[in-house]
Amino acid sequence: MSRSLLYAFGIFILLLSFTWWLIVSTRFFGIEWLEWIVDFVGGATAVIVAFLLFPGAMIFVVSLMLERIARAVEKKHYPDLPPPRSQSVSEAALIGMRYAGIAVALNLLFLPLFFVPVINIFVFIGLNGYLLGREYFELVALRRLDPENVRKLWNEYRSRLCLAGMIITSLLTIPVVNWFMPVVAAAYMLHIFESIPYKNATISGKTSPPTAIE
Repeated sequence: MSRSLLYAFGIFILLLSFTWWLIVSTRFFGIEWLEWIVDFVGGATAVIVAFLLFPGAMIFVVSLMLERIARAVEKKHYPDLPPPRSQSVSEAALIGMRYAGIAVALNLLFLPLFFVPVINIFVFIGLNGYLLGREYFELVALRRLDPENVRKLWNEYRSRLCLAGMIITSLLTIPVVNWFMPVVAAAYMLHIFESIPYKNATISGKTSPPTAIE
């Protein structure tokens, strides 16, 4: 948990610093007093944008900690499960980086809509709910299934997994609470995965590295 807190806090500071630098280093109007106002308001804007990008950035953190979290949850709640497929940290990290990049890029693309009242809530939660639901599910499921069966399960339980992603997204927007979410969200998705009747499709002995689901 302490490592999760450290990673999350570090990523938030990086997002905040990058957003602040981008705002103050960009000249929007070319008029000095207007630029001063933009820079002054930029502090608050940077905080808002950092929170908006935070859910996507946390995907990478989860990929680094997934195996440790999953094994702890399985040991306590599912002790009869067979050992999962061996999955390297780099393999999970590559999946996490892919989804993190997609999530950050799409959130930046839809950023103007995030400042439109009411619409912003649906766009933010819907977009990130889909991305987080799919990415968390894929990371967890690929420990026990091959990519083809993961894809089939995703298509069959898409609505349920997207709803789980929306819940995770909502919690990731709560200050301080969001710093602990990598552990909580990974454990939550593992419980959802174990509630799905996937075992007939399990290929626990498969050793070839899976690729991200398209």
